[in-house]
Amino acid sequence: MQLVLIAIFGAIGTLARYGLQGLVQVRAGSAFPYGTLLINLTGCFFLGLIGQFTMNRIVLSREWLRATTYVAASVVAGLLLSVAGIRLANKF
Repeated sequence: MQLVLIAIFGAIGTLARYGLQGLVQVRAGSAFPYGTLLINLTGCFFLGLIGQFTMNRIVLSREWLRATTYVAASVVAGLLLSVAGIRLANKF
């Protein structure tokens, strides 16, 4: 059951991220990926918020550590893949 819930909420989160990124990109009307930038900056904000709670010695379970690691890895991977995509697109 836990795996099903992870899959469902993961799909919802993915669609929400994609929709928000697309909405921002359409409204910006630019070739620069402002939507991706907004999503990644939001991820950075939440990562900083969680990090601040941790530094203030609020007791968090190991699940929070895993979640924070996942958010950080997602943001870093997203940024690296965005740069790789832009460089690949510029070659064509």
